[in-house]
Amino acid sequence: MATDFGPPAEPPEGLTERSQKLWRAVVFPGCAEGRLASVHSALKSLDMADKAAAILDRDGLTTTNADTKVVHAHPLTKVEKDSRATFHRIWEQLGLNQFATPKPYGR
Repeated sequence: MATDFGPPAEPPEGLTERSQKLWRAVVFPGCAEGRLASVHSALKSLDMADKAAAILDRDGLTTTNADTKVVHAHPLTKVEKDSRATFHRIWEQLGLNQFATPKPYGR
């Protein structure tokens, strides 16, 4: 006897178009709440990484202290790295690697 779980959950508000497409590719009818929460967390991390990458593309990978003139790595390099790592870690834990769309290396 088949169970009708209804349509899959719609993507949460606030996700980018790219993340909404990924959501629709991996969320199916009857998906457990825990899985939905994990997918949402992963996609929020992916969006954060992409936002940080866009700012880094615009501003460059370094910043210069106005007082000392010392050059430092841009603070968002860590945000991008950590957010992308979080996305990949959750995605792998969910067994969704075939749906990953990593950003190509090199800017």
